[in-house]
Amino acid sequence: MLQFDSTPILPVYNSSESCTYTVYSCADTQTYKQYLDEIEQQGFSLYTQNSIDGNLFATYTKDGCTVQTAFIPADRTFRVAVDTKTALYPKEPQACEQIVQPALWQFETDHRLIDCGMCYVMQCSDGSFFVIDSAHSYSICDNDRLHDFLIEHTPKGQKCVIAGWYFSHGHADHICKFTDFLKYNMADVTIERLYYNFISQSHPDAQLWDAADRRFTDQFITEVEKHPEIPVVNLHIGQQFFIRDFAFTVLCTHEEVYPGSFETYNNSSTVLLCEAAGQRIFFPGDASDLSDQVLLSFYKDVFSCDIMQVSHHGHMGLSPEFYKKANAPVVLFPTTQIKYDEEWPHYEANRVAVKQAKECYISANGTVKFPLPYQHGTAILYPDETFESFTGVQNLWNYTYTVERKQELYDAYLARGGKPIDEYKKGF
Repeated sequence: MLQFDSTPILPVYNSSESCTYTVYSCADTQTYKQYLDEIEQQGFSLYTQNSIDGNLFATYTKDGCTVQTAFIPADRTFRVAVDTKTALYPKEPQACEQIVQPALWQFETDHRLIDCGMCYVMQCSDGSFFVIDSAHSYSICDNDRLHDFLIEHTPKGQKCVIAGWYFSHGHADHICKFTDFLKYNMADVTIERLYYNFISQSHPDAQLWDAADRRFTDQFITEVEKHPEIPVVNLHIGQQFFIRDFAFTVLCTHEEVYPGSFETYNNSSTVLLCEAAGQRIFFPGDASDLSDQVLLSFYKDVFSCDIMQVSHHGHMGLSPEFYKKANAPVVLFPTTQIKYDEEWPHYEANRVAVKQAKECYISANGTVKFPLPYQHGTAILYPDETFESFTGVQNLWNYTYTVERKQELYDAYLARGGKPIDEYKKGF
């Protein structure tokens, strides 16, 4: 195991079953280089290194063990993750023939019974895909819908290739339909790598998490283990990996939130920045208050972007200050119109994000495509595919709405190209 002469300033964090995360004092770059010298003296080889806003990062490997290091001047720390299980990630752009125009889709998850769920699809120049999260267990057939969508958009004559599938965290509305995808939709699809960093189920705060979410995460991990042919990359801060002609940078994981409380499970979200076709796209997942503190403390100039996924579906997530710094002209809400409207008066962060934007899209209102590089006004809107089951929502969640509100929402659904629903043809 890796050893340093220094004493950690925090207890060692067992961030997963295969990874330890340790924080040391580090006053300056000279001290940082001394730490790196110690790593090399123990036989580790440099895999890659980079810098973000003055923070320095390096990855080392030895005999199947990966060491990810970070020097964070803001809090004068040297952070090191020692991971004995992770696969390595592509560290350089992969040359590929341009067969299609790169694109991003905000995928409409089935929201008939659930107001959350998040799935984004990116397509590289060669026609392969990078998928972000999936849908909730209540989005009953979304593994099939997503599979059919990917097959439909795969260039003719090619096999569907998912060059990377990334998961922001282990909540049900982000991972469940991927578990079903592995079970039922793999016959004509290749997945090259999985990318995530889930907080350990043995974390002391795990007893505070919803039991169903813990069960779904266990099911996810069990199903992944049935596919040893798919490498799993355990992500750590500062890593930059490449999916064909797209670059992805990890800005924060639950390891940087430590030793903060994880009673709010969303603080275990990984925050990912994508650079594609000369543009920047932010995917904070469900990152919340403690993640927000890390981001604003560690970075200054990294937030500006062209497209922003609004954190935690527009619920309590990142701060107004974060969205001011991002200043994104396009904002994406992975939620329903009902929930968006309900929460609008309560969360200043949502209002700030939308006020600064030229365009705003709510995922439940229909899949939307952004050709990359994206130019204002060129988004392609798909017909709205699913609509709320008001009876189902009331039975499950005890939500009720006035007849007038139901009719208003249904009329808007039809206006977006939705097919009439027999249950509602006679009104409410």
